[in-house]
Amino acid sequence: MPEVSIESIHPDQLSTEALRELVELHLKAYDRDRSVREQIIYHTKAWADPHRRRGIVEYLLREDQHIVACGYSFVRTIQTTQGPMDVLTLAGVGTHPDRRGKGYGARVVRCVFDRIDAGEAPFCLFQTGEARPFYEKLDARIVDNRFIDSTATARGEDPGVNPFVDDWVMVYPAKGPWPAGEIDLGGPGY
Repeated sequence: MPEVSIESIHPDQLSTEALRELVELHLKAYDRDRSVREQIIYHTKAWADPHRRRGIVEYLLREDQHIVACGYSFVRTIQTTQGPMDVLTLAGVGTHPDRRGKGYGARVVRCVFDRIDAGEAPFCLFQTGEARPFYEKLDARIVDNRFIDSTATARGEDPGVNPFVDDWVMVYPAKGPWPAGEIDLGGPGY
């Protein structure tokens, strides 16, 4: 029986070896057409983004000391029709293709959702594509708000364009008073 453990770590504390193993996992999990070097640069830029620095935590699930599933979360203040709201985010969830079906991805996601259940924020806000049923089984739901990014103009982009790229925007928990109307992410999608 393999030894399975999960750890939460700030990305700045990742060793060079763990960072390389993490990006190799992402390349396999997402079937990306990038080199390891390009993926390291991508991760480093994402973690350095000031919109993602607040409370960023990387979750690493290891099987026999090898990273086989991961995801990360950070705090983002969004603007809603009811005023500002701090939410937890969920991004970069991936499981090694050879390890899928063992519940490893769910364990990583539960680490973030447990923070919501403990009262750290009222919701976890994230986007997904084909994994929608996976998140629905974990008690997340789709929201149909219009999402914008008021900071896009400073980057020469249209602030009215949806900053999320996946098909579905979801929140956890499925129950609760999610605000209606337009939501300003106040930063790029994740």
